[in-house]
Amino acid sequence: MTIGFIGYNNKIEKVAEQINKSSKFSLSGFYTSGNLKEVKFKALDQQEIIDQSEILFIGKEEADLNICSNAIKKSKHLFFEAPFIFTVTEFRELFELAKESDSLIHFNQYFLNDPIYNKIAKLSPDLIKCKISYSPLENKSEKQKQDIFKLTALIQNIKKTGIRKINTHPGSHLKNQYTYLSVQFDNGLLVSALINSINTENEFILHTFQQNQQYKIDLLNHEITSHKLKTKEKQTETSKKQFKHKDNLYFEEIKRFFETIRSKDDKPVTIIEESEEILELTYRIKKELEG
Repeated sequence: MTIGFIGYNNKIEKVAEQINKSSKFSLSGFYTSGNLKEVKFKALDQQEIIDQSEILFIGKEEADLNICSNAIKKSKHLFFEAPFIFTVTEFRELFELAKESDSLIHFNQYFLNDPIYNKIAKLSPDLIKCKISYSPLENKSEKQKQDIFKLTALIQNIKKTGIRKINTHPGSHLKNQYTYLSVQFDNGLLVSALINSINTENEFILHTFQQNQQYKIDLLNHEITSHKLKTKEKQTETSKKQFKHKDNLYFEEIKRFFETIRSKDDKPVTIIEESEEILELTYRIKKELEG
């Protein structure tokens, strides 16, 4: 499949270099309003990038709603670098167009390709407790958006389900310092998260609970500690595993999107709706947190 890129930065350049070496993809070129002298690859105008690409990678710095709309109308598939490039209303309009043209829209969930997430996807928790902490030096608003999206994508990757109820505490006057979030899902899963910006370092830790098993998952340090209850012996077996962080996760995610596109005609229509559900869940939680 041919892939074109909207926008240009160092991270996107590395992805393009990997695509050039791949037998599954070919690079159509780049569209950017920036300095073309910095672009190492073929530069195309707006119409050329749409016509010559089957997939468009939409970078967050130079995303253009008109380009995206026109591409979808021509049955092109869109891979967004981040889920907060446009407003939720604008994304909803794109999803409606995509349903008419049989195009797929995908948000970059590159983190799901790390080995630790492969382990998490195999869990079947009834309860998830999450602790997300930020250093005061962090841009908390931007980091929180990304972490809420990461948590939502992770939950959907374990149990595809909708939200029944959301509660937050305390009131809006303290939410910029700490918030307790509780989300009840349609299938009975309960997720709670303590989001705290009164901290010396960043943390993203999950505690998951299911029958006879508990897991502590440190996503930033790529470590899982498991506790498994042996009911006959009345003992708990504990083990710890360190996972290696993988590079090239953006490219792995593009390959995953390619497989989704290739198999979409063989699967139910829900495959088209998965990214839309993740978007809606993310924005619904984000709206509740912002009060």
